[in-house]
Amino acid sequence: MYPKNDYETLESPNPYVLHVEDSLSEKHTIINKNPNTKGVIELFIFLLKTDIFFFNWIEDVSVKKYGKIQAVLFPVFLFLAKMLRKKIIWVLHNIYSHEKSNRRWIHFGFKLMIKYSDLIITHSGSGIDFVKENFSRHAYKVKYIIHPVENLLPNNIETEKKYDFLIWGTIHPYKGVIEFLEFAKHSPELKNAKILISGICPHKDLRKQLDSYLNENIKHVDGFLDIEEITEMAAKSKFVLFTYNSESILSSGSLMDSIRMGAIIIGPEKGAFRDLKPYSFIQTYKTREEIAQIFKNLKIDNKACYQEIETFCHQNSWKLYGEKLFSVSDGIL
Repeated sequence: MYPKNDYETLESPNPYVLHVEDSLSEKHTIINKNPNTKGVIELFIFLLKTDIFFFNWIEDVSVKKYGKIQAVLFPVFLFLAKMLRKKIIWVLHNIYSHEKSNRRWIHFGFKLMIKYSDLIITHSGSGIDFVKENFSRHAYKVKYIIHPVENLLPNNIETEKKYDFLIWGTIHPYKGVIEFLEFAKHSPELKNAKILISGICPHKDLRKQLDSYLNENIKHVDGFLDIEEITEMAAKSKFVLFTYNSESILSSGSLMDSIRMGAIIIGPEKGAFRDLKPYSFIQTYKTREEIAQIFKNLKIDNKACYQEIETFCHQNSWKLYGEKLFSVSDGIL
């Protein structure tokens, strides 16, 4: 499995890889039990001991420590792995990467994975469309599985709504938070909306811009909060809003966490948001004006939405993810 992080040292760890390990462990042995400390070198160390390599975000290896060296070594590993008939599985999390540095290296790694993977998993139908349009000869490798969701969190749907929108998670430029606040400032429907923003803003200039919008209606809770605290915020909000403005978005762990919070979600007409819009608990928009119209016109049956969320979480649990992987793997797993 790659990457294997030391989760005790991370302030905001992504548990995705741990969940995948648990899902596969019933039928397979995970060879590398410890955190990945040697980067791509470990792939060579485990080369002869491993039948299947399962990669997440490997295309970003050039931005890691000694990244250029790792990016040069990785194609060598892929060549040897294919010579030795090892199987390569790659999860296509985004259309290209959120990383701004080393773009050419990242695109190179991305194309390597398209070419050399035996199985490509995507959590959005848009991932299949993207590969068909740009790498059509490899489209047969791509299989779509809805991003798994953890157990439904306790949520009192009768809680009084103190906020109109909750925007949560680390604030990066590609998430479009500042652009939404600027739009809301001049929107007749949204200029008085009560907006709660939760999460750190690691970009100094972006933080200054964010602070300039804060007022009695727009609040910012700075820091990493646990999922239970964010769930309480979601219960007090009419909507959880995603303002992403990046074209690279496919799936979103934050979207799945918002679903398990029992939230009513508004997100862009992209990736997994578009895939899930048939559900009553998700509304999508193509323009910011449509956010204003959803806010103004949508009538919500919280009880019916919550019942649908319960069913969704049951049908797309991490417990079932391993079975879904095995069923689409064409015998690789």
